[in-house]
Amino acid sequence: MGTKMDLPETAVKQLEEYAKVEKIPFEIAYLRVLSESLISLPYPVPEEGVWQGVDARPRSSNSQLDLQQLNTGPTENPDRGIICTFLTSYFGFDQPVKFGGERREVDIQLVADGLKRLSTMANTDENWFTFQYPSGSWGGIGIENFVTCLETFEERFDRGDLDDTEYGRVVFVNRLYQEDYMLLYLTLCGEYGNIPRCRLEFLTSGYPVDPRRYQELAAQFGCRLRENAKTVTIDEFEIRPDEPLSLEVRDHHHTRRSSPDSPKVIGLTIRNPLEQSERLYEKLLAEAGPDIPGSKSNRGQSRQLDAYDDVYTRLLRTDFAPEKHEYHLKSINVQRLSGFEQHSFWNMVVRTDYHEEGHPRWAS
Repeated sequence: MGTKMDLPETAVKQLEEYAKVEKIPFEIAYLRVLSESLISLPYPVPEEGVWQGVDARPRSSNSQLDLQQLNTGPTENPDRGIICTFLTSYFGFDQPVKFGGERREVDIQLVADGLKRLSTMANTDENWFTFQYPSGSWGGIGIENFVTCLETFEERFDRGDLDDTEYGRVVFVNRLYQEDYMLLYLTLCGEYGNIPRCRLEFLTSGYPVDPRRYQELAAQFGCRLRENAKTVTIDEFEIRPDEPLSLEVRDHHHTRRSSPDSPKVIGLTIRNPLEQSERLYEKLLAEAGPDIPGSKSNRGQSRQLDAYDDVYTRLLRTDFAPEKHEYHLKSINVQRLSGFEQHSFWNMVVRTDYHEEGHPRWAS
């Protein structure tokens, strides 16, 4: 235990005053201050098998959405445009509040270790990540998948998947609690082998009463929340097709317990309905208005919300007979959350169902 001789004179005087006010021994005051200070420091990295959860085991493509290539159409300026995530629930806030901080020149492993720590401290069951590059985009679900992508990042340049001179942007969004979200933004470049810019933000419903919880989470990534919380506006709109739109399926995604004899499809990679249906795209532009990227005023500069040729959708109900069903679009909910390095960050919730005669959900 520390003694007065171990501490600077000014610290000793402050601790003595604190102990006097609280009417506790000096040693107890010292331990309290030390304990509270540790909130701003990262925890040890959990061992393999611990941070993946109790049911830790290799993940296959039919157990959750592994890294998927999301084909994107050409843009006139690849350094501008949008980054899309496909978190399956939309951000519903009465009073959205944002705060955060950032670091420069961060080691990739530091961020990967921060995600491992996060998985033992908060809910990580609902998330999405997108890697956005001028030459292609990738997206997926699962904190373990995201960690693997970061830790094997340089291999994509070695294989020639990406040009190591390109700058990419990465967005990871994770639902922490009912109305609390963590947003992680990264700039990546294979030429440098590190992260030139790492930004961490939290979105909450109303101003947090106790910010220490968020400070503790930010510390796991070596970040400090230096910015004051502020109220933000989340642009949101929803569109529905005028008539059933049959979707073009690229891939089926199954539950972990699915098998060829007993399929359990919970999600799909589909052709972007906004690209598939001109009428639907026009409805979206009309809803968006002239001040939102993707509207008629700047459609000629870049293809915005339909720039993703492929999108992910979570089915409204599990499909146990995918070979017998066609899938139809129910609605698209779009939210613009923030911006990052001249990119707009959007989340698209694509709701899809399959046609089944007499089923009340389809009739609604």
